[in-house]
Amino acid sequence: MLVLEDEDTSPTNLIKNENSDIIPTFSTIKNNKLKSVKSKKEYKCNRCNYTTYRSDNFKRHKVSCKKAPIMTVNVVETSNDTNKLLQARIEHLETQRRTEQEHYRSILAEKERYIESLKDHNNHISQTHFNIIQNNIITMNPIKFLNTYCTNNPSLKDVIASINEGNVDTKCLHMLDQAIETENFNMIGDIMHKILQDKNIQLMKQTGKLLGTCPNVLFVNDGSGRRYITKGEPGWDYMSDDSPLDQATLQVIKKVNNTPSIKGIKERHVTKKDREVITKQIKKRNDWNSQKDTIIGNIMGEPLSIKYTVEQENQKNIEVLMIQDSDIIEKEL
Repeated sequence: MLVLEDEDTSPTNLIKNENSDIIPTFSTIKNNKLKSVKSKKEYKCNRCNYTTYRSDNFKRHKVSCKKAPIMTVNVVETSNDTNKLLQARIEHLETQRRTEQEHYRSILAEKERYIESLKDHNNHISQTHFNIIQNNIITMNPIKFLNTYCTNNPSLKDVIASINEGNVDTKCLHMLDQAIETENFNMIGDIMHKILQDKNIQLMKQTGKLLGTCPNVLFVNDGSGRRYITKGEPGWDYMSDDSPLDQATLQVIKKVNNTPSIKGIKERHVTKKDREVITKQIKKRNDWNSQKDTIIGNIMGEPLSIKYTVEQENQKNIEVLMIQDSDIIEKEL
């Protein structure tokens, strides 16, 4: 028998094929080899995935393998079951959201009720507190009041220094010239009162402090006028010396004589006795009892109300002074 040899042939296959009735060929020899390979049993370790085709090797490995068994969980869910689970989860979350939303709404509503209640209570307290403060202000004595609510006022010394070193309104100087010529000393006192207030407000604007101020430079709270209240160091206090006011009057008269539009006319002079009348009129214009309501209104009102009140009062004074009638002036002022 003729046998063709190739590299895949083996003696075992040749013997097997020789005893069979089928004539061996290259294809039958190759198929037999594949069957022999497929028939081998594979041994796999469930601890470390070790594999072998020999049972003795597998037994030895099983004894020596120390790793823990690998736990595998096979979850098999159909598409329908997954959809049901997802839908149930969505419904649960939606129900939870609605419950929490209602809970938070009730909390917010309760907070709103508390806030409104506190607002009403606070308004009542604020109004009561305001009334107490207002009553205390009204019943305060002048010194305590001014040292509490008008602490930012310039001192009388600063105001007089500002008159001496600065300029005075030309209109006021012309009116002073006419008043001196007609010997209307009450009118001169009214003009000096306006000049003092203007300088006082000017200094307050320069410092930027309108709160805690009043437009008046001094106050008189008794009928005698022998003493007056003015700002000094460290605060408001009584003063009996009229020389600062007399010095301010002399400085303004000097400016009248040095004004170019007035210079050339007869130089103006005012005697000591007449200057005392002027000082008395300045004090009269700063009576505490007549000025107190205006000062309290400025403190309890808007910060800029001082400015508007003073400007309105000064405008009225100028209009009255232009009449040059002493009877009308005393009535209006």
